[in-house]
Amino acid sequence: MNQTIAFEIIPPKDVELEIEPRTALKYLVTFPDGYRKTEAKGLIFAIPGYGDHAESDYQCHKLRPYLANKYDSLVVGVRYHNDMLDNKSFTIDLEEVRLFYDLEPAYFSKVFGVQSLIDTIFSLLVQKGISGFDYRLGLMVGCHDSYPSFGFLPALDHLSALADLTHRYLINKNKVLICGSSYGGFIGMLMGKFAPKTFSVIIDNSGFCVTKLDNIIRFCNNESQHFFRERNNRKYFIPYTIDTKWTLDETSPFYFSENHKRIRSLLEESHRVPSDTIYCIFHSVMDKLIPVAHKDTCVDILNKYELLAKLICVI
Repeated sequence: MNQTIAFEIIPPKDVELEIEPRTALKYLVTFPDGYRKTEAKGLIFAIPGYGDHAESDYQCHKLRPYLANKYDSLVVGVRYHNDMLDNKSFTIDLEEVRLFYDLEPAYFSKVFGVQSLIDTIFSLLVQKGISGFDYRLGLMVGCHDSYPSFGFLPALDHLSALADLTHRYLINKNKVLICGSSYGGFIGMLMGKFAPKTFSVIIDNSGFCVTKLDNIIRFCNNESQHFFRERNNRKYFIPYTIDTKWTLDETSPFYFSENHKRIRSLLEESHRVPSDTIYCIFHSVMDKLIPVAHKDTCVDILNKYELLAKLICVI
């Protein structure tokens, strides 16, 4: 059985908001069978997206052990900043909802817990024949580490873990890889941007290329994330926003400016330098969340700087 060891280190500071919400950054290392500390091994970062995290059963008992044995490498999972929505933390004014939809005073009296609330709201939509819950009613979801950073702090978290690991173990610096899916792919690509001569291969499966504002600004431009359900061949959705400190108010110290967008953008050509990193980028042409055209542009930029990049599109 593969051994996994957890470490805690001092987390990087949030240099954008100057907030220090965490006392420790946790990461886990899974070792290949028969590992000897005297041997230099490759290192793989396995970065999950939203809905998964480094301590989940899949990451701990399936993915990391498989990669560790197949590639005879140390495989690392990081509990990065805001890696999970806190599905137990919802904020909504039920009295406001009741008045908005003209409901009986006792309509929400039998609601107990988050799942019960979501089920009741979906039942309300079906009952009223309304496809979407009104976003102005403000269903807000809490998140791990209190507020989102969208890629920036998570990338720094992984680079901090890498720095710590190089002091603890012998690492083959010619075999340091990243594989990330969805939001995890975006984090991996940012790591390559921030530390361009560090990684041998970066694999991005369906990651973002630019900031998705509704992941960082509360109900930005009437956009939001959604819970979806289907009833009688009709789709219903409940928009929600995440608890955040960022704002589009230019007078606020938490203003999310164009420069904040640029540092997170994989399409900012002026931020690139020559590197030997190989990029393998997978994306579906059917992806409605992240345009495949963004990936085409990203690959074109990478190849201008002697970076070997290839985009593989799937249906």
